[in-house]
Amino acid sequence: GTYKVVIRFVQNLSFDELQKYVTGRSASIGEVIKCIMALNAFINFTVRRNYPAIGKSIFPHPRQIAHSDLELNPIILPGALELRRGFYQSLRPAWNTLAINVDICASVFYLGGPFLEVAAKLLNKRNADEFRQGLSSRDWTILSKFVRRLKIRTIHRGQRRPVYLVRKLSTEPADRLYFKINEVRVSVAEYFFKTYNRRLSFENLPCLLVRNDVYLPLEVCDILPGQRFDGQLADIAHADMIKHTCVRPAERFKRISKAVQEIFKHSRGPHINSIGMEVDIENMTIDGRVLAPPTVEFNSKSVNQTHVPKDGRWNLVNKIVVQGKSLENWSVLVFGSRVPEQSIDQFMRQFRETASQKGLNVSNKPKITFTNPIGNVQQALYQACLDAQINKALPPQLVFCIMEQTGPLYGEIKRIGDTILGVPTQVLLAKLVTKRGGLDQVCANISLKVNVKLGGKNSLLSRGQLNFVSQVPTMIFGADVFHPGRGERKPSVAAVCASMDIDAVVYSGRYSVNKVPRNETIESLEDMVNDLFRTFWERNKSLPNRILFYRDGVSEGQFQHVLNIEVKAIKTVISRCYKPGSEPTLTFIIVQKRHHTRFMPENSRDGDKLGNCIPGTVVDTSIVVPHEFDFFLQSHYCLQGTARPIHYNILYDEHNFSADEIQTLTYRLCYLSARLCTLSISLVPPVYYAHLIANRARHYLRWEEDSSEVSGASISSISDVKDVLQNSMFFI
Repeated sequence: GTYKVVIRFVQNLSFDELQKYVTGRSASIGEVIKCIMALNAFINFTVRRNYPAIGKSIFPHPRQIAHSDLELNPIILPGALELRRGFYQSLRPAWNTLAINVDICASVFYLGGPFLEVAAKLLNKRNADEFRQGLSSRDWTILSKFVRRLKIRTIHRGQRRPVYLVRKLSTEPADRLYFKINEVRVSVAEYFFKTYNRRLSFENLPCLLVRNDVYLPLEVCDILPGQRFDGQLADIAHADMIKHTCVRPAERFKRISKAVQEIFKHSRGPHINSIGMEVDIENMTIDGRVLAPPTVEFNSKSVNQTHVPKDGRWNLVNKIVVQGKSLENWSVLVFGSRVPEQSIDQFMRQFRETASQKGLNVSNKPKITFTNPIGNVQQALYQACLDAQINKALPPQLVFCIMEQTGPLYGEIKRIGDTILGVPTQVLLAKLVTKRGGLDQVCANISLKVNVKLGGKNSLLSRGQLNFVSQVPTMIFGADVFHPGRGERKPSVAAVCASMDIDAVVYSGRYSVNKVPRNETIESLEDMVNDLFRTFWERNKSLPNRILFYRDGVSEGQFQHVLNIEVKAIKTVISRCYKPGSEPTLTFIIVQKRHHTRFMPENSRDGDKLGNCIPGTVVDTSIVVPHEFDFFLQSHYCLQGTARPIHYNILYDEHNFSADEIQTLTYRLCYLSARLCTLSISLVPPVYYAHLIANRARHYLRWEEDSSEVSGASISSISDVKDVLQNSMFFI
C-alpha cells in the first residue's frame, strides 16, 4: 500500500534544562524528558535502521556481523518459538553528565515459515503429513491459542502476498466451513478449487479467520518472521531460555564491550557526531558501599538462637522456628497414578519428622487419595478436606496436592482451595516426592512454608534491628499490578499487602481488578488500604503511626501520575480514619526491577564466586542525578548469571529519612521472606508478596468466550478469598 507521512515542526529543543537537571539544579521535567527522547533517537537511529529492533533493543542476525563471537545464533525453544539474543541501548541522565546504558538482552519470537511446518513443531508432530489425520480437540485448543493476533502472509496468489492479522481459528475444517457467494453456499475447500484451481491437501484442517467471513486454509499461509511472543512460556521453554541467557558478569561485560565496538560504534556514529556529542566507550567505574547484614533470630531452644548470614544465605541446621504451629487435620491428594503410594508415604513420614525438628507439631498420619487430574477437581478437593478432619472438633487445616507436572491444574487447585473451600493447599511436584537424596532440605523448606500458612513465624531480626517498625505502630505496604500479555483482553489485577506486627513478618493482602485495560494505577487502592487499616486495628487495637509504602510495576514516565493519584488515595483513607493532628507519616517508594543496570566488582576478589557484587551493595551516586532521592540495592545472593540490583525511588517522604536510614531499613527487610526462608531476597518482602497475590488472583478470574468479539473474552466474575483465609498468608 501507499502511505502518506506528514512531518511537522513542533519546537526547538534547548539542552539548558537537561544541563540543569544532571547538575542538581531546578529544571522542567517535561523539557528534560523531551531532550532525552530526542538524544535517544539520535544514538539509536543507525542501529535501528541496520538491525531488527523492538523498542530500545536490537536483535542482529549472525549473518549481519562477520567473524563475531557475540553469541547471536537463535535458539529453538519448545512450543514453535525461538529465542533471539541482542543488545539494549538507552541514554540516561547521571551525576553531572549523561550516560549510555548498554546491556545484553533476549526476547522470544514466533517461528516464521510455512504454517503447517510451524504447527507441526508446536504440536510435537514429526512433520506436516501427520495432519492428514486431522486435529484432536487438545491440538485445536493449543493451536487456537497460538494463532490469535499472529501475522500471516498468503502464498496462493502468485506475486501478490498480502499480510493479515489472525483473529481466530475456525472450529470447522475447510471442507465443512461454508459461506455464501451470490446466495450460493460453498465450502472454503470448494472455493479455493473453483477460484484458484487449487485442491487443498489438508481440507480436513480448520481455517484462519482474518476478516469478517474471510477464512484462509492453513496450507496457504506463512507465518511472518520477527513477531515477538508475549505469552506465558511453558516451564520447559522457560528453563531452556534461562539456560541460554544466564551469563556471568565477566562474560556479560565482555559481550557489551564488543557490541559497543562492533555494533553501536559510538565514536564513529555520524548522527552522534552531527550534534557534537562525544562518547567515552569504556565502562563506567563508580563508587558503591556494602551494608552490613542484620542478625537473624530463631527460637530460644535452637542451638544457635541468633545468626549473622554470610553472602545473604544461611541454613536451618540446629535451628527451630520462632513460633511453630500444630498441624493435626491434613490429608494428601495425588493427581495421577504414576507416583507409588509407598514413595508418598515415605515422603510424608520424612516431612513429619523434619517439621517436628523445626518446631512444628505435626501429628497424625494423613490419608492419601489418588484422583484423575482431568476429573472433577472440586469434588476431589472437597473429599480430601473431609479426609483431613481427623479431629472432628477442628476444621481441615491443609491439603497436600501432588501433581505429576505443572500446568493449569495448579491454578484450579488454588482457586478452589482459596475461594470455595477456604482450606490452604500445598502443591508439590511428583519429582520432589520421588527424589533420591536431599529430602531433608526439601522437607525443611516445605515445613517453613506450611508453618507460615498456618499462622506461625519462622525467623525474626534481633531486637534493635528494625526500630522504625518496632518503636511505634507501623505498617509496611507493598503494591503491584499484574498486566495481561499483549493482545489479551483480560483486565489487570492489582494487589496490596501490609505488615501486621512489630516484627514485620506477618502480612495480610487484598486484590482487585482494574476496570481500565493496562492501567498503571491501582483503581481500588482506597478500598484496599482502608480494609488493611481495619485488619491492623483488629489485630493491634491501634492504627499505625508510620506508613512505609513500596510500589512496584511503575515506569519512569508514570512516576508523577501514580504519585498524584495513589498518595492522594492513601491520604484520603487517612483523613477518614484519623482525627486531625493524629495522622501517620507516610513515605512512598517506587520499586523498579525491569531495568538494564548491572554491576561487577572492579576486583574479582571483592565479589562472590560467580563474579557478582556481594549482597548489601548500594550505589547512590554517579549513575543517578544529584537531587533525586534514589538508590540501587543488590540485596540477594545470585545463584546463577548476573545479579540485578533493584532501583528504589523515594518520591514522597514525611519521615525525612537519611540515605543510610532508608537503604539499611530496606536491606534488612529483605532478610524476612517467609517463602525463601534461608536467603535474603532481591526486593523487599511486601512487594514480593503483592506480586504473589496478584499472580494468585489471576486464577480467580472466571472468563466466558465472546464469539462476537475479534480477540477475546469478557470477564464474568472474580472470586473472593474465603474469610477464614483472607488475613492469613495463604499466598506463600
